[in-house]
Amino acid sequence: MNIGQIILFVLLFCVFVFMVWGRWRYDLVAFSALSVAVIAGVVPVEEAFSGFGHPATVIIAMVLIVSRGGRSQQKYKLRIANCGYFPVK
Repeated sequence: MNIGQIILFVLLFCVFVFMVWGRWRYDLVAFSALSVAVIAGVVPVEEAFSGFGHPATVIIAMVLIVSRGGRSQQKYKLRIANCGYFPVK
């Protein structure tokens, strides 16, 4: 096991801990981990962002955007219903 592998295992462990802890947003944790890996030299700069062009990544991003829009729409419906102007169906 060389030093690059040790750095990646420690980094993945830290990412796991921070995501389970939930204190910071998952996208910031993931981007920070990628930045640390690039700065440490274990991930080449040319390949650092190559995964963002994959169709699965784009689909996951779309799902997150749509789910966020659905949550905000539900909050809007609840606010209108709590005002007493419109009955909740």
